[in-house]
Amino acid sequence: MSRPKYPSAYWSTFEQKDEEGNTSRPLEGASTDRDIDDTFAISTGKEYLIFRKKTIIPLLGGLFYDPSPSLGNPTNVYGFSVGSGISTKRFSLDAAYQFRWANDVDGEDFGLSGTSFDLNEHMFLTSLIVYF
Repeated sequence: MSRPKYPSAYWSTFEQKDEEGNTSRPLEGASTDRDIDDTFAISTGKEYLIFRKKTIIPLLGGLFYDPSPSLGNPTNVYGFSVGSGISTKRFSLDAAYQFRWANDVDGEDFGLSGTSFDLNEHMFLTSLIVYF
């Protein structure tokens, strides 16, 4: 059977083994009898470059759907990202912001049976490259 050509995670076949040889699922050490559905990700983005005499300024943005594995149905996680930077002959400096969210995340995946919560995750990243 051939694998699909889109980004995917084959959680249904993933097992982990501890130092004693016991196998379990990747979520809270669940039994290998528990089913975990496979997931797939979809993302899109755009980059626009502003060219100046001695610098380049990139402007970037993107949207994504990246479900997380769960002991029940996969958790629908959505997000967006934006970024910019500046590149010269001597260095490149970049910065990006990403926001991910999900509603009604199953607490059982984290050892909190009978609970659920909403996910709001903020991430800020920077990068500096110096050219010699």
